[in-house]
Amino acid sequence: MRGEARLAALVAASPALYETLRWGGAAYLLWLAWDGWRGASAPTVDGSAGQVARRAVRRGLVTNLLNPKAAVLYVAVLPEFIDPSRPVLEQTLGLTLGYVAVATAIHAGIVALAGQARRLLDDPGHGRIVRRALAAGPALVALWLLWRG
Repeated sequence: MRGEARLAALVAASPALYETLRWGGAAYLLWLAWDGWRGASAPTVDGSAGQVARRAVRRGLVTNLLNPKAAVLYVAVLPEFIDPSRPVLEQTLGLTLGYVAVATAIHAGIVALAGQARRLLDDPGHGRIVRRALAAGPALVALWLLWRG
């Protein structure tokens, strides 16, 4: 059994591990929602652009690492595209790099669109409404994650 399949089997066979990842991910999403809602009336984040960027990357990384369904889907689907007659590591790295490239391009597009919305968000009245509306998103996803199991 390949490493990806073993990891998927481990998570699938261990309800405690899956539940820990699920509850941890939901708790983090709820914290993000609360932080966004609470910070909706606060001024923009103080600090250099580098500090702000590092904070955003760290938040995104933790959010993705705590998403068990995405991880299980990835390790369950990846083996279907692996040719056993070729080196597995090369294929895994190639597929992973391709996945990361596509995901990065999509997220870069989202960031570019968000940059265009800056004028709207910089307005205190509009910005507060938009931030609070967006804070509801992670809360709804967390509740869905807990409800659907």
